[in-house]
Amino acid sequence: MNIVSLESGEIRTGGQQTYLNSMWLGKPTIVNDPEGTCDYIEHMKDGFLVSPKDPTALRNAIEFLLNRPEVMNEMASRAAQKAKYYSTEEHFTKIISVVRQVLEQKS
Repeated sequence: MNIVSLESGEIRTGGQQTYLNSMWLGKPTIVNDPEGTCDYIEHMKDGFLVSPKDPTALRNAIEFLLNRPEVMNEMASRAAQKAKYYSTEEHFTKIISVVRQVLEQKS
């Protein structure tokens, strides 16, 4: 599992890339910064979102996964699938699709 502990209220992209990489690698990911993270991680489906500055919630999420390896494996698999949506390849595939649609409309 990967635990990404971020300072609340800060503007950053490093944390985003860290948890997306973790998901891509099929790691159950726990992030204590729900500000924007919920755009990428669905709580208890493909990762965990815990309140910032709440060590008890963080500990509970860690223990939950450690005590349920089957849930951890399912979560990891869903996370890896979801992360593909945010890949560079997928991004460019979508851009090319939009460009083709525009070109077809002009024809």
